[in-house]
Amino acid sequence: MKKGTFIIGVLFLILFLSGQEIQEQAIAINIEVPVRVFTKGKFVEELNLDDFEIYEDGVLQKIEALYLVKKTVIEREETELDKKTARRIFLPEVSRTFVLVFEMMDYFPQIDETLEYFFENVFLPDDSLLVVTPKKTYSLKKEFLDKASKEMIVKQLKANLMRDIRLAGRELKSMTRELEWYSIQMKNARDVDIGTAAMAASTTLRKIRDYRYFDEKKLMGFKEQLKDIEGQKYVFLFYQKNIIPVPPEISVPSDVERPPIPFSVERVKKAFSDSLITINFIFVTKTDQYNLDGERMNPAEQHPDQDPSTWGLQLIDQSEEIFGAFHEMADATGGITDSSANMAASFERAAIASENYYLLYYTPKDYKSDGKFKAIKVRIKGKNYSVTHRAGYIAEDFHSGQVVETGSIEKNFNSIISGLEKYREGDLEGAIEAYSEVIRTAPQNALAYYNRGIVYEGLGDISHAFEDYTKAVEINPDYAEAYNNRGCLLVDDREYEQAIKDFTNAIRVKPDYASAYFNRGGAWRGLREYRKAIQDFKRAVELDPAKMGRALEEIKFCEARIKDI
Repeated sequence: MKKGTFIIGVLFLILFLSGQEIQEQAIAINIEVPVRVFTKGKFVEELNLDDFEIYEDGVLQKIEALYLVKKTVIEREETELDKKTARRIFLPEVSRTFVLVFEMMDYFPQIDETLEYFFENVFLPDDSLLVVTPKKTYSLKKEFLDKASKEMIVKQLKANLMRDIRLAGRELKSMTRELEWYSIQMKNARDVDIGTAAMAASTTLRKIRDYRYFDEKKLMGFKEQLKDIEGQKYVFLFYQKNIIPVPPEISVPSDVERPPIPFSVERVKKAFSDSLITINFIFVTKTDQYNLDGERMNPAEQHPDQDPSTWGLQLIDQSEEIFGAFHEMADATGGITDSSANMAASFERAAIASENYYLLYYTPKDYKSDGKFKAIKVRIKGKNYSVTHRAGYIAEDFHSGQVVETGSIEKNFNSIISGLEKYREGDLEGAIEAYSEVIRTAPQNALAYYNRGIVYEGLGDISHAFEDYTKAVEINPDYAEAYNNRGCLLVDDREYEQAIKDFTNAIRVKPDYASAYFNRGGAWRGLREYRKAIQDFKRAVELDPAKMGRALEEIKFCEARIKDI
């Protein structure tokens, strides 16, 4: 495509301006819902689109597409639209990021078994991995994962986990030893010192309580870290049962005996569900906290078979409330909860349950970007299956009149809007940069190519504009506006026959597209097919009476040429 040449004449100038319509409405809302269906503990994989029902805030929705995914492979898809087009509309992203969170105070052999099973049976070459310990977060870069053997990776992770977990365990043990010392002080000290020791013991108990707390800031920061990662995000949270052995001399404050949850469970549940993060909660009931290397106040070394409750210690279980909170989070994000002394077996069950799922898409009825949480409920018609899925999404308060897909391309919406604003402000270079950023992160975003093409036209860069319109229709063969604008550039270069093909494609997609009829009339006129041109100009006026004045001038011109001939 050579750079367009300008054709002098009012009629042609008016004709080509009709192609300059930058699109504000980016992409219709498409809600993505990963769904897992089980019967007797086994995944049900023979379901079809018609078997599902989705309700949003109690209102039945129309499901527009279904994809059956096994690990990272789309095994089957159903949609009411053309498959080629639907894939581009819904953009199912099945890449995986795993996050293994070890909130543990004791290093058990089952941790080794868990890592070995994960790399042998779960992790694939294109997967991403984060490992979170009580002390650090390890992000395993793809370059490292590609070069290192599985044996090397597992060995390194084991060493890091062992070091960090044991360090956290020693810090916790140090605080429990403080309780023993205060207990001795309270046994032997005068009355004036007992109160001081009791206050110090209460302070230490609260330090122990807070040592393993997940506050809201920490959880929301973790959510933000994962939110913009493409694809499916799986968190496996290993949380070890938290028992505090307290000498009988020490009075346990009520906020330690039944510690409050340090975050809003409802707010955190909604945030993680909205971010498409699946949490699998694995509660590890095994604990070695009673026998701290034979150096504690309890008689575990002398009486290894004795029930710890008979040692005269108060055993304060601080896990009950946090267990309920994380169980609710797992349920709200479509994950599972498993409780066992064998964390490796629990992880295997959770991993198997996660690897197969359905991806459902629907467009909400009467969508309002009001910032409210929209509850989702998925049912299987006529079956009493177990169904897990995200609890809902937050209808973000975007710019007035703008809607956006809330699935895998949500993060590009702000760049789309930024490009539009810059275009309106006359900052064409800034608009090019904004749309190019979208294309770098989402190379299949047809809208970004289309809008960037218009901006290139504004800069007079016709060649790049033509390339972007072409890319837009390659991605979305039903992109009527892109056909129309490319056709205008072809007319500008007097390539009328090719232009007519583009305008005809635009009309095929949008039979009521008045501008495409008007522009095709101009192309017919360029080929001296005046009668066909008149037909298209008249059709354009029928669809859009506002084009009457321009169309009449064109029709008069064509009729005059017919008489001359």
